[in-house]
Amino acid sequence: MEQMYPLAQACDELDQLVDRVRHGHETIVISDHGGTPATALIPVGELAELRRLQEEADIAEADHRKAEGGPVVMHDAFMAELEAGDAQAAAS
Repeated sequence: MEQMYPLAQACDELDQLVDRVRHGHETIVISDHGGTPATALIPVGELAELRRLQEEADIAEADHRKAEGGPVVMHDAFMAELEAGDAQAAAS
C-alpha cells in the first residue's frame, strides 16, 4: 500500500510514518511543496532488494557490452555512465 504525504505533514508525523513503514511494510511517498512526489520511505528489506536488482542489471549490462566486443571501459567510468543512465531514467 502506498500513501502520499505533503512534506510538512510528513515532518510532523515522521516517527509514526517510520513505524508504519518498518512494521506494516508500507511505502510512504513524500511530496515537495508543489505536491510533486519527491522521495519515499520504504522498508529496509525492499531497499536491499532494489540494490541487489540494480547490481544484477549492472552486471548484465557489463556482460552484454563484453559479448558485443565493445570498447574496454574502466570500472569507475563504467559506473559513472550507468549512474548517469539511471538518473536520466529517473528524470523521465
